[in-house]
Amino acid sequence: MRFPLPAVDVDEFDFAAAVREHPTNRLIRWADVATAILDRHFGKARLSLTTRDGSTHLFTWGPADPAADRLQPIIDAIRGGEEV
Repeated sequence: MRFPLPAVDVDEFDFAAAVREHPTNRLIRWADVATAILDRHFGKARLSLTTRDGSTHLFTWGPADPAADRLQPIIDAIRGGEEV
């Protein structure tokens, strides 16, 4: 994996193909997110999302993945600037 991960223009990204590539890939629109909680414990990170329909989605990753730092500004915005 290359670091940092490459940026992709959202207008050119094939979301349906990304979802089909792996059974655990999911597409969740930010407009559908009701709550988001980002936890970091013992070298691992976890993002727990609850969507407006009441569904919950849990994403986890290890310490070498840059996802936690990349997600932090989004999580802050969703939670109204509240520190995670």
